Amino acid sequence: MWQPSSYVLVLPDHGNSEAIPVESDYSSPGYVRFDHASGRPWVVGRLLGRRLVYARDRNTQIVVIGSSSADIGQLEQILRKMKTITDLPVLTHGIAGNFVVIASREESIIAFGPVFQTYRLFTCQVNGMPLISDRADMLASICRSRMDRSALALKLISSVPDQHLADRPMWEQISSCPGGTYLLVDKNGCLRSAKWWNRPGARLRREEGAELLRDELARAVGARRVGFDHIACDLSGGLDSTPICYLSSTLGRTTAVTYFNDDPGGREDLSWARKAIVSMPEIEAHVVQSIDDAPQFFGGLRDMSIVFDEPSQVPLAAPRMQYTLEFDAESQIGMHLNGAGGDHLLRGVPVWNHTLARNKPLFAWRRICADPDLKAYGRCSLLRQLLNRQSYGQWLKDLASGGLEDFHHDGEAGLRVRVDSWFVPPQFPSWLTSEARELLRNSFLEAAEADCPLASDRAGHFDRLSILEAGRVVRNTQIVGDCCGVSYEAPLLDDRVVEAVLAVRYEERDGPLEWKPLMKQAMMGFLPDDYLHRTTKVGGSPQVIRGCWGNAREVMEILEDSGLFGTGLVNKEILQREAAPSMTDGPPGSIISAINIGLFLRNLHSHGLY
Repeated sequence: MWQPSSYVLVLPDHGNSEAIPVESDYSSPGYVRFDHASGRPWVVGRLLGRRLVYARDRNTQIVVIGSSSADIGQLEQILRKMKTITDLPVLTHGIAGNFVVIASREESIIAFGPVFQTYRLFTCQVNGMPLISDRADMLASICRSRMDRSALALKLISSVPDQHLADRPMWEQISSCPGGTYLLVDKNGCLRSAKWWNRPGARLRREEGAELLRDELARAVGARRVGFDHIACDLSGGLDSTPICYLSSTLGRTTAVTYFNDDPGGREDLSWARKAIVSMPEIEAHVVQSIDDAPQFFGGLRDMSIVFDEPSQVPLAAPRMQYTLEFDAESQIGMHLNGAGGDHLLRGVPVWNHTLARNKPLFAWRRICADPDLKAYGRCSLLRQLLNRQSYGQWLKDLASGGLEDFHHDGEAGLRVRVDSWFVPPQFPSWLTSEARELLRNSFLEAAEADCPLASDRAGHFDRLSILEAGRVVRNTQIVGDCCGVSYEAPLLDDRVVEAVLAVRYEERDGPLEWKPLMKQAMMGFLPDDYLHRTTKVGGSPQVIRGCWGNAREVMEILEDSGLFGTGLVNKEILQREAAPSMTDGPPGSIISAINIGLFLRNLHSHGLY
């Protein structure tokens, strides 16, 4: 049985569970085991750097795994309040952090993770017995499952506009637990899931929402400091990591980490970081390093051996993350915080105006006309978009019937989000084979038939799906941290932090001519005024172009070795032609997706999982 660097496996109190090849010796450091009353294993795992809190009360036991503010006393109080085991998701929702909850009572088991999927759960059936794990690849090795070709095809396109398709595990026979639902195994061994979470209403004004955001973010940061006297924080100078670094410094010893480069604008982040750091009370050190000392973009991939259980943007970035985290490990720092998720959470998108127009049509129209990102559309086109009432299901059908036939090189023009889009329109690379197109068409039609958006309006669906997408990326960055022996966490995507932002009215969260005003309001009076005037963020295009040129041959060799070209989903010649490095532009997004999938497949293959 394949065992990842860190995992949790939940087994029912069933005689067949003894056939599962779990680790026999859980006395070794990092391994955990909790048993049912029968003595059979209930929760087993290997937790590298992940906190665990356990409590029991009469016939009930509960485990909270991950970064959390929970303590034994709080869990015992929750168990006393609990009338049925399905009360637990609501009762534990006040705990800050990023964690999974597993509990058992009278042979029934409940398990659930964060709403926004920074920690995920998966299930499978073995000999009629349900198993639950936080790693799909581990369940696949137990079930001896084959790769799901439809799931693989979905990862080859730029975005997946349906949650059920985006959440689809990479192996047949494996199912995922959507965010905001729980898994329940009854005493007869039957597994079911049920929704428990509802999005908060967007009622708060900016000032109220900013105060709530600051309070919940402080709690999220505090949850990461439990058990750590000294932690590290990214300090990019941006409005995501900088507030986190500030809040950490108010709670204890913090090492701030800032990177710069010598490209045009490459020291701008450092300048803003230095403006902000003067307000931070307990900075142990400010580590300033040139990013040029780290592996190049597209570099270090040959030695990147981390196994992930789903493709994402992370494998390609992993060597650079490892470079940062190895410094922490050498300095005996066990927790590193980053600002991932801030753009998804704090930046507005044009589709918000479609929802605003329901009650404030003239206000929404003025926002649209002021938005520089919409200038490429004519006024008549924008008005038609604003008046469009096409259903989610029909929008997906149109993607399946029309979009899949319209193949093009996915440049910037193809990535524009319309006012009436339910999500970022996916790009279909020209190198997809007819078989891949057919699998995608069937998947989209299946989702269209189900017609299950995450909200009844476009803004609500776009918001939640975008944050869930960020959550899956953050989950994979945490896997990189596990492999380095450092917890690598993104407090901005904690459930309570996200809920604080979602509770703010759209027009108060962000404006077309503003830059993350909600966070600026939250940190007013805490971070320096001259820092809070920042309105831009520098990208890394020159580094991407250099890395692409310098590592093109190695990248092609990785794709050859990964088995991607043997899946029948990719036209090798067309992909290689589009992947040729350019002197002026980085590779198209579709090529970056292909490289990440190649790395995912290669590392699975090295452990016999593909």
